[in-house]
Amino acid sequence: MFDLLSGKLTGLGSLFGEKKKLDDESVQAACQVLRRALLEADVSYRVARQFVKRVRERAISSETLDGFDAEDQFMGLMHQELSNLLGDAQTVLNAVNEESTFTPEKPAIILFCGLQGSGKTTTSSKLALWLSKQDESIKPFLIAADTVRPAAMEQLAILADRVGVPHYKDLSATKMDTAVKAGIVEAKAKGATHIIVDTAGRLQADTETMAELFLLKQTYKPVDTLLVVDAMIGQEAVNVVEAFNTQIELTGCVLSKMDGDAKGGAMLSVREATGLPIQFIGTGETPDDLEPFHPDRMAQRLMGMGDLATLFEKAMSQQQESSMASISAKLMQGQLNFQDYVGLQESISKLGGIGSILSMLPMMKLDSDTKSKMGQSQVERLRQWRALLCSMKLAEKQNPELVLNSESRQRRLFQGAGITTEAGAGMLSEFGGMYQMARGMKGMMSFFNGDTTDDEPETPIAPEHDIFKMLGMDSEETDSNELETSENPDDPMGWGSFFEAMGMDMNDLAEDETTPASPPKKQKKAPSAFPW
Repeated sequence: MFDLLSGKLTGLGSLFGEKKKLDDESVQAACQVLRRALLEADVSYRVARQFVKRVRERAISSETLDGFDAEDQFMGLMHQELSNLLGDAQTVLNAVNEESTFTPEKPAIILFCGLQGSGKTTTSSKLALWLSKQDESIKPFLIAADTVRPAAMEQLAILADRVGVPHYKDLSATKMDTAVKAGIVEAKAKGATHIIVDTAGRLQADTETMAELFLLKQTYKPVDTLLVVDAMIGQEAVNVVEAFNTQIELTGCVLSKMDGDAKGGAMLSVREATGLPIQFIGTGETPDDLEPFHPDRMAQRLMGMGDLATLFEKAMSQQQESSMASISAKLMQGQLNFQDYVGLQESISKLGGIGSILSMLPMMKLDSDTKSKMGQSQVERLRQWRALLCSMKLAEKQNPELVLNSESRQRRLFQGAGITTEAGAGMLSEFGGMYQMARGMKGMMSFFNGDTTDDEPETPIAPEHDIFKMLGMDSEETDSNELETSENPDDPMGWGSFFEAMGMDMNDLAEDETTPASPPKKQKKAPSAFPW
């Protein structure tokens, strides 16, 4: 997400070198790079100029803080200004305001509008699913009121069925008002508390469309009027928002297609230029790919600080607590089996894939190509695991030693799953490593609990699946208390072993050799906490 802009913002600190105090010369040089980065990201010229001016003035007038060098101070100031630029704090929908109560007799109406092709229909279904997850008392309902675009109503019906939300459509309707009026009657009859209206759009904000939208707003008085904006149109988003806001008074915006080639111009320009809050962002094509917009978290992502809060929220929404507790208990008891392992892989896939997860971790800068390669590799390996699991007998799924210690079983399973012996051996090595670690965790738990005896003799793991051999070490000569960090100068943190466990080759993800190397930079802690 905004790889080019994020990379340049993250590298601004290197311009200060080893300086302990902010000086005019360094601040001016950093602000010039900052202005150029914003303009290249298609941020409105007026917004970019005002933003850089505020950063420069605060940097020059700020007092030197003990314990923070020039780089930390400048990056801290820029993080705060980025958060302010994006909206200070999260703005929640009026439809989910704690002070308001909506019932089938008096439901909340949410009106979606926007240009044709901006993603209104898809976003409407995503919001319906998001609302249904917020509270059991919320009963969303979708109304197909796009009477212009061919098959728009059929599309909404399909998406509504996919997310399990009731809907209304009338293929004979020629006016939006007709469809909305009948849809509200049916929604109330079905006990809906929140009604989402998907309206028609044009290639531009023409007078006829605005008149119909104005009539809908005056007649049905929606609590939220949201404009869906394609994030890839850059600073043109400002003109689109202003055109709609002038005619029908919007309450907020939703930025769609944030997972595409968006440079960041729309996101950084809309709030500053129009004053309207960004309330959601669309991050993918699946129904779950809709995130509430948090200005401070987005500022952290742009500056390479990660977004662990959003990652945690996504994990909790995708995984049942009982299931997580069950898997955690099995890991602690050393009882990981093939079904559990594939379940973990599927959980990672639901979170957006390993590339999406790493992009939310602090200082993990991944470009779009790298994340795409990682995602494709993960999808293919998950497909192979599912096929391998289908070829197993129940006893084999639940007792991994039967497969890990039997070459004849392995040949049968590889043939049944339609995978090569080489690929299958690699998959079993991946599992063997995690299985061995789970068994090690069981031993540690027994030690700390004062239990140094085993009721059951452990079945030895085949030598070719020993975790030490996976990592290129001899288990007989390696003391687990004296393990050292990776000796590979290109992989000092040992990420290669992590990628190998996920079924990926780190060498395939290396950057193009023609890419210019980043300027050398002193090693220091990630800018995760600032005095502001």
